Amino acid sequence: MKKKKKSDSQVILISIDGLWPGLYSSSSLGGSLHDQGANQDLARLARAGTQAQAAEAVFPTLTYTNHASIATGAPSDRHGIFANTRFDPSRVEAWRGFESQDWILESKYIRTQTIWDAATEAGIPTAVIRWPSTVGAKARWCLPDIFPILSQESVWSLIKRTSTPDLISKLTRDPDFEPPQDDHRQLDQLTRKAALALLRADEKPQLLMVHFTSLDHEAHEKGRNSPMIPVIAREIYLHVQAILSAVDLSRTSVFVCGDHGFAEFDHRVNINSLLFDRGWLEVEDGKVIDWQAIAHTNCSVAPIYAKDPSRAEEIIADLRSQEGEFYRVLDRAELKSLRAFPDAICAVETTLRASLGQKVSGPLIEKLPEPRGEHGWSALLPEMLTGFFAIGAGIRKAHRIDRIQLIDLAPTIAKIFGFELPQAEGRVLEEIFESANPIAEATF
Repeated sequence: MKKKKKSDSQVILISIDGLWPGLYSSSSLGGSLHDQGANQDLARLARAGTQAQAAEAVFPTLTYTNHASIATGAPSDRHGIFANTRFDPSRVEAWRGFESQDWILESKYIRTQTIWDAATEAGIPTAVIRWPSTVGAKARWCLPDIFPILSQESVWSLIKRTSTPDLISKLTRDPDFEPPQDDHRQLDQLTRKAALALLRADEKPQLLMVHFTSLDHEAHEKGRNSPMIPVIAREIYLHVQAILSAVDLSRTSVFVCGDHGFAEFDHRVNINSLLFDRGWLEVEDGKVIDWQAIAHTNCSVAPIYAKDPSRAEEIIADLRSQEGEFYRVLDRAELKSLRAFPDAICAVETTLRASLGQKVSGPLIEKLPEPRGEHGWSALLPEMLTGFFAIGAGIRKAHRIDRIQLIDLAPTIAKIFGFELPQAEGRVLEEIFESANPIAEATF
């Protein structure tokens, strides 16, 4: 096979965790009180290039699942990141708060080739900054998305220990540098500083992937109608604008996307309390000491696992006995069609009024004093739609397109660089380009 000439293109992929379409467009999809008139900065950026009416995530609409789909172009049954945390049946007894603490921080759990793997193999200098599941990623520069889980180690200590040493050196060389605390707005500032340190260096990344998290954190805590949403959207715009100002947009293509939308809820469904009441869970001193069936809760969705799958019908019957106003049961056939949770006997998905709780004692349904924000539901719900726009080299200007899918991004980036991702299932977004051949010929 003829070896392709190494591409001179530069691509920046920016993920704004929790971005919904109304934050950058007049779309009513997934809207909130703050969509109109409060985020004109992001809207201006989107109008300068090509913007999608919306982007469809994969199910479940969770951060780690969808960042793996963005990076691989595949749904979760192929890339293997089924949720934010891993379900390991041998570790259930180690759960705290009746939920898994095994966050999928390491890239080794992604089963298919990522865009950073393919770019690195093609000789393209690549950087990933606070992208989920990138501890140990094979990229020239890596500053992973990592945080303290069950340890007292500071977030900055964890970041230093797991990042590329010369990137940490570039950051700390600045006399005004202050290590971030475990605060999402400070961590977003770190993301910007790391991106700028690389883009201003002599050796630059041709593929740069960055992830901003403060919007998602605020929407979870206070709901997407929080008065802080416009403030944080403005801060993220300034981070993005700083990155754009550090590159030549006549030679750099920039993609901006989200990973899921948001809905507000005011009830919790403690599904493991139902399994406990029906005898499927044994608990002592606040810990699971034995189980026959258990819910692996992630936001608004929980796959149900059974030690003995031959008892699946009994377990599902108990779950269906309470379904209705606050949750529904997704059977094995539906999960197969959604390409999710291949090892679960079924799953529980709450209605938009509720999210999942972790209690195993007390009521199945709890009312919250104040609404909060959540995601995880079906990717086709208007509230779960996320956003996408692109600007820069080769991108059509002042152009609107219909919906895209997040799995389309990796094959589209691969097209720009001139390589393929054989396991990707998304399509190349030909409609965003000014010409049929988007590969830049300018020397980078």
